Amino acid sequence: MTCEQENCGVSVIGPTKTGRGRRIPLPNQLLEPLLTHLKTRPDDPDALVFSTNTGSPIAHGTVFRRHFQPAFARSGLPENTRWHDLRHTYASLLIAADGHPRAIMERLGHSSITVTLNVYGHLLPALDDELTARLEAAISNALPKQ
Repeated sequence: MTCEQENCGVSVIGPTKTGRGRRIPLPNQLLEPLLTHLKTRPDDPDALVFSTNTGSPIAHGTVFRRHFQPAFARSGLPENTRWHDLRHTYASLLIAADGHPRAIMERLGHSSITVTLNVYGHLLPALDDELTARLEAAISNALPKQ
């Protein structure tokens, strides 16, 4: 499900912007609750993960107001946290976990590595000291021992 503009209140069910589906591996802490939830869904492979009681899509604005804003408040996040901030947080966590840019690109569904680096490249300088330390270690290991 995508929304062409943030907080537009209209959900579009259909292909991604690139027209390609993508597989997103989940950590077990997220997978287990999702699998438990899926057991409550109709035995229909095309059923939405989250839907109204009738199985139709939940309006973006409704999900945001009824579920995400209260969850943000409980978590201590600022009131002005946007839906898209979750995507940026996810990308930041992947970068902080030393995720390979190509893998991050694929998980975010970007059309090219350039898009990923242009959007999230500002987060990479934080890794500069670590990169320098790794380079120093590689050089030290390559030099003859005295």
